[in-house]
Amino acid sequence: MPYLLTLVLFFLATLEAKDVGNYGHTFSIAEEDLLLMLQKRLNNAHWDAQKCHEIQNVLIEKIEKPLGINLPKALKIRIFAFDPTICLQTNITDQAGKIIIPKGTKINPLDTAKLNENLLFFDSNDAGQLAWAKTQNGKWILTSGAPLAIEKTENRPVYFDQGGYLTKKLGIRALPAKVSQAQDKLKVEEIPCS
Repeated sequence: MPYLLTLVLFFLATLEAKDVGNYGHTFSIAEEDLLLMLQKRLNNAHWDAQKCHEIQNVLIEKIEKPLGINLPKALKIRIFAFDPTICLQTNITDQAGKIIIPKGTKINPLDTAKLNENLLFFDSNDAGQLAWAKTQNGKWILTSGAPLAIEKTENRPVYFDQGGYLTKKLGIRALPAKVSQAQDKLKVEEIPCS
């Protein structure tokens, strides 16, 4: 063992350092000035605040005037029934996999939940349709217009059919329209107004 230790010490004693030059690109080490870094961050924070303000304005505009659907005015009375019954396409199971409701079962939500109020679909940009809605009893559902402004001026809750989802689902093709319950179906009436 002493022989090996002597050999290692001899080998280490013969090593020496020498400068072999620079190979490739070199970069000086420099830290960014702390004040300059803080100034950059503050500038970015100001930009972010400005950007947030712009986004907030766009969102407020979309809330005040949401995406509606432009349907024509009703020229004649059209009355039809809408059947909300669905047929299950798959089995409904519990956590253990036991079938609760089998595939093919027909379910009508009106069997368990009743429509207590009429639903009044109209375009609040049309003064005639707005006047019609004021003479009717039911929930106001705008298809186009400014729901928050109408809610404030009329002092009543106003709903909005975003993108025309409900009007398409119910098959409404002209406005204004009234939806009411008729036993196990919905009665949809498109009614001309002046």
